[in-house]
Amino acid sequence: MVYTTHAQERMSQRGINQFAIELAIKIGRSFYSKEAQFFFLGKKEVKRYFKVIPLITKYEGIVVVINSKCEVATTYRNRSFLKNFKSN
Repeated sequence: MVYTTHAQERMSQRGINQFAIELAIKIGRSFYSKEAQFFFLGKKEVKRYFKVIPLITKYEGIVVVINSKCEVATTYRNRSFLKNFKSN
């Protein structure tokens, strides 16, 4: 996975590691908006995979944004992502 400089800065600032990002991309729900793809690791995924990956609880609410160049553009935490997401 390729990370933009912005994404690397945000990962460092927000304490989000590569494992969390890879987990969100592999098992999180996917949404599209404009030219970006969003991956969200929510309660459903945490509940489903908790027995296999006990550490998953600390990654609940992770959002990963992939740009049109297939790079990780940014990442953040937002447990209310589904309520606020608007696709265009």
